[in-house]
Amino acid sequence: MPRAYDLVSIGTAVLDMRFTLRETHVQQGMLLLPLGAKLETEDVRITLGGGAVTTALVAKAYGLKSGVHATLGTDWIGKRVRSMMREKRLTHTGARVEGESAFSIILPARHDRVIITHKGVGMNPLVKDPPKARAYYYTSPHPRALTAYAEHMREAKKQGIEVFFNPSYYLIQHHQDEIMRLLTHVDVLILNREEAFLLTGMHDMRQAAEVLGRRASSVVITNGPKQGIAWSLLGCWWFTPFTPRRIVDTTGAGDILGGTLATRLLQGRPLPEAVREAVAHATLSIQEMGAAESIRKPTTLRRHAKRVQLRACNE
Repeated sequence: MPRAYDLVSIGTAVLDMRFTLRETHVQQGMLLLPLGAKLETEDVRITLGGGAVTTALVAKAYGLKSGVHATLGTDWIGKRVRSMMREKRLTHTGARVEGESAFSIILPARHDRVIITHKGVGMNPLVKDPPKARAYYYTSPHPRALTAYAEHMREAKKQGIEVFFNPSYYLIQHHQDEIMRLLTHVDVLILNREEAFLLTGMHDMRQAAEVLGRRASSVVITNGPKQGIAWSLLGCWWFTPFTPRRIVDTTGAGDILGGTLATRLLQGRPLPEAVREAVAHATLSIQEMGAAESIRKPTTLRRHAKRVQLRACNE
């Protein structure tokens, strides 16, 4: 039976409210705000965000039929999110329930940001079963939804649906053993260096990739602007991003990378080639404000992918 979607992204759909403060004070990696003060903003931007939205937008932009499987509330935020998805011609496949929808307040500071997030009813995107698809992309769930994720991944694998998974540091920190067990249902695992080290207990990226690769079919470990690694049964490759001309906003860069990687693999690209395009897309995205607004055209992406250094691990 033909499947209605190429890729369904399972996770959150969020209203992002970004406040750029006139003055920010950062000390020892912390954003300091004075108690009792009324702080003025230079700029306020309200955009569509969330891991499920960003990955689905990338897939759609590159020719796949994608859906956003997120639980939304019936409040004004949920209505605004649905309206913004319609404007971008994104299909919402998740449930609508009574309660508060997810939103985030983003405070940029020194080429980084602090994100204050409220999950609301979006805590569990699997309130309703997603439609059948060639692949499911699971963004990191709230810990309360992890059991539902594991069961759903298991069933997806039984049905021959490809499974992509991008867990967060917070989730790994609190549910390391459960995540290691569910990786046997994962085709492509995407995480960063700190997450890989925490999950495996290793302090070497190649060793961590090997350990994770005994469970997941393919593993991609990013390392910010430094060298990362891609591992599969067919080989191992080191990759190094190019230097962006500026850093404006890093929010959603990981979702841009994951969405591009999943899309290109579903389109038949070999893992090294898909990784190059994914890393290039993530690097380009941090030069613009807002993940959804920074998705690049395929021709632009192919040109910049050549700038990503790639070499086999045994070279």
